[in-house]
Amino acid sequence: MKKVLLLGMIALLSAGSLLAQHPQQRGQRRQFSAKDRVEKLQKELNLSEEQTTEITVLFSEFENKMKNSDRSDRQQMRAQMDSLNRGVENILSFEQKEVYRKMLEESRQRQRGGNRGGHRSGTNR
Repeated sequence: MKKVLLLGMIALLSAGSLLAQHPQQRGQRRQFSAKDRVEKLQKELNLSEEQTTEITVLFSEFENKMKNSDRSDRQQMRAQMDSLNRGVENILSFEQKEVYRKMLEESRQRQRGGNRGGHRSGTNR
């Protein structure tokens, strides 16, 4: 009887911990709004008010295009993203561009699953 109770408690605790995980950890991607993205850039790049306003417009336009686009067309989505990144870079100073490019590369690494879950990159899961 004690073993059954113990196994039941372990199962219950395991299920609870799975449900408590962040959406990204359960295989879902968190969606960031244009406002969220601009706030992060403002903080990381120390944007001026003028830069913040211009980048907010770019991200809002990008968000609207993505809502109205065919998400199965990866080439079109990549082109939209490249256009957004060029537009942002045109607004930034040289130093800010360097930081922005580093942020983009780190983001790409995370999206590719770079070294998640204790697995070494290049190994099969």
